[in-house]
Amino acid sequence: MLLLTGISCSFITFHKRISKIRLLVIFSAALIIILYITAFILTCRYNFSRFSDTDSFLRFCPVGIAFFTLHGIRFTSDTIAGKISPDYMDAAHYLLFYPRLAMGPVQSYSEHSAMCSQASMCSQNIGEGLSTFIKGLAQKVILADFLGVIFSSFYGSSESSSIIMTWTAILAFALQFYFTVCGYSKMAEGIALCYGFRLPVSYSTPILFGSASDFNNNWNKTVTAWFSRLFYPLIHSQKWQSVLGIVLAWTLIGFWYRPDLHVVLCFAWMGFWIGILQYIKKKTDKIPAVIESALLIGAVFIAAAFFSSDSLVSGISRIGMMIGSGGSFIREQDLYFIKSGGIILIIAMYCASGHFNRIYAKIQKSPFLFAVSKALSIILHALMLVICTAAIVSQHIVLV
Repeated sequence: MLLLTGISCSFITFHKRISKIRLLVIFSAALIIILYITAFILTCRYNFSRFSDTDSFLRFCPVGIAFFTLHGIRFTSDTIAGKISPDYMDAAHYLLFYPRLAMGPVQSYSEHSAMCSQASMCSQNIGEGLSTFIKGLAQKVILADFLGVIFSSFYGSSESSSIIMTWTAILAFALQFYFTVCGYSKMAEGIALCYGFRLPVSYSTPILFGSASDFNNNWNKTVTAWFSRLFYPLIHSQKWQSVLGIVLAWTLIGFWYRPDLHVVLCFAWMGFWIGILQYIKKKTDKIPAVIESALLIGAVFIAAAFFSSDSLVSGISRIGMMIGSGGSFIREQDLYFIKSGGIILIIAMYCASGHFNRIYAKIQKSPFLFAVSKALSIILHALMLVICTAAIVSQHIVLV
């Protein structure tokens, strides 16, 4: 990718002499070659046995360096279009900006430059950054990891399961996945803010119990916007083509997450329901919020059933268990897992619903309650940091 950056910067000075189609072909070829060489090196270095698998081609795809790839493509396209004219150091700083390198968000070169010019390292930003980092750490360690410890044995299991346990495990998987990616993103935002860089927010609430527009706008915002930009004329059409545009965008997002058929299909499924619900609401505006939320939750459950499975066949089997193919409504041993993880599951659902943010917004309107909440937040952040540290240390001890 650094080689691609160098080629991009070198072509800036004379790209007008070459036809844009020829230049696009050159850059596309360079991008593919460099990314596949990188993927080849990483694959050989860490897991050479992958080449013996039947689906080795998909495992060989360079989407593992996901955010790096999106930034490289955006940088290359903007350079070819003449929108930007960076030098080598600026380009390298944009592509290798550490806080967003692994978990995003996606920024254009212009947005990155504006963020750097407005950077301010001060005590207020450091405090806010540490607070954001601790919140992200708590989301990952306290919510996501705990849910995984309790319910991970049921994810994608080919064994028959009761209806209640299947639905509970799928819900736990969906929340675990959300708080894992959201937690990492929050930690990246917090680290960047400690150094004065304010990254765009990638995830926000509500994710559950909201509208289709809420889900579309709050799920990995910058990535969704990046792929939606490819189908901008379709998505902003007033006709049914807007549904097609959203489906195509979300299908590519699924391939970007993991190039497996069942994962791509589950994201295409989500795109279909988001597009349909937004289109109906745009045309009639008569969908009750409760019905829209219920339909969206149903779509999320079906998508999570496929995403948590190992294959398309396994995902279909999980759907069957949701409607009773396992043969029982609830089993005695299920109560143990539900009791063990029930409280964390309820807390995670509440956090994903966005109600906490609404309550905090009301608290801010009262000077007394706001002062009390500020004092308590210091204690709460310290407590979350202690719990997360203890959990990480205990996991390390168990692994050793």
